[in-house]
Amino acid sequence: MFMRGNVISWYETVDVLPPVIVTHPVDNLTIPAGGSATLTVEATNPGAAALTYQWQKNGRDIPGATSASYTISNASPLDIGQYWVRVSNPKASTTSGQGSPNPTVVLVTATGVFNIEAEDFDYDNGQTKAEASTMPYLGGAYANLTATFDVDYHNTDAVDSASYRTFPAGQHANNSTETGGQWTMTRAGEWTMTANYKIGWVGSGDWGNYTRTFPTPAKEYYVFAAQSYDGVAAGQLASTLGLVTAGVGTTTQTVQSVGTFNAPGSGDWSRNNLVAMTDAAGNIKTLEIGGKNTIRWTYNSGDADYLLFIPVGEPAGQVGSASINLSGGSVTISEVPPGGSMVQSAPSVLGPWTNVGPAPQSVAATGAAMYFRLTRP
Repeated sequence: MFMRGNVISWYETVDVLPPVIVTHPVDNLTIPAGGSATLTVEATNPGAAALTYQWQKNGRDIPGATSASYTISNASPLDIGQYWVRVSNPKASTTSGQGSPNPTVVLVTATGVFNIEAEDFDYDNGQTKAEASTMPYLGGAYANLTATFDVDYHNTDAVDSASYRTFPAGQHANNSTETGGQWTMTRAGEWTMTANYKIGWVGSGDWGNYTRTFPTPAKEYYVFAAQSYDGVAAGQLASTLGLVTAGVGTTTQTVQSVGTFNAPGSGDWSRNNLVAMTDAAGNIKTLEIGGKNTIRWTYNSGDADYLLFIPVGEPAGQVGSASINLSGGSVTISEVPPGGSMVQSAPSVLGPWTNVGPAPQSVAATGAAMYFRLTRP
């Protein structure tokens, strides 16, 4: 039997077509500390098999986040980052927010933050400006200041600096104006910059030294790097943090490694993601620091905007004891001695935990199981 080519075609059943995302999660979110927000995706499935979902933060699966929506409850700095959801059927997977619309970037507001601007590295062999250590710092203290190559900074750009810093002929650090992108002007919602630049055209191994005087006594901080990259591939936001322990102001410096920043690209230049500092295994780690120190920020990939130090807060051991009393159909949760703690409730000991209000709090005894705890806001 002979068949002509014009009657031969490919045939594929709807049971083997990939899902289609019709509504992506919201572009970005600012959540007040202790607040909550829900990310939602809507997808269609051409076949008969059920869809599955897996939410990710900074490219890593979130355990148990396997439905069409993901709720961030009792938001803390640990929730800051970039979120996607992977929607799958037996044929293939589709990921939300890749390219346009962009991934969802979450910022949780904070107080007591300390920030270091990428453009404000040391000048004249390890010198610093006191204004840059006084919060809120609004930018601009290092305008027109020069710096010493391989002492205050290292940058191999072939482009002269923008009109912020001054460098000798043949030495460069591309300071680009940065005022209109994602999280470029706000510092964790605590204040807004009046002048802001970033280090652009970053090459692997470029770095800046930042001598700053941190509040004393020393505090424990989460550290975030505000960086951007025109793409969403793994590792496109990559930098490291160190402390210069000897040789500040010289060409021979000893640098102690502190942590790493690593996340997929943010989807566009000037669209910052705030990437938490982690250890070698990818676990979020903190830094205890106070007094005068010299930070070494090595920005290996992605434009570098600023470092954000957010206080971890008072340790749980400083919360008073919980007192729970049942009277007249109400449960009263108090702190002994009173200390300003927040009462939180949850249907399970594993959460999610939500704020009830400052201690003491009275809630109706409904018969349903409920867990309570005290935490410092």
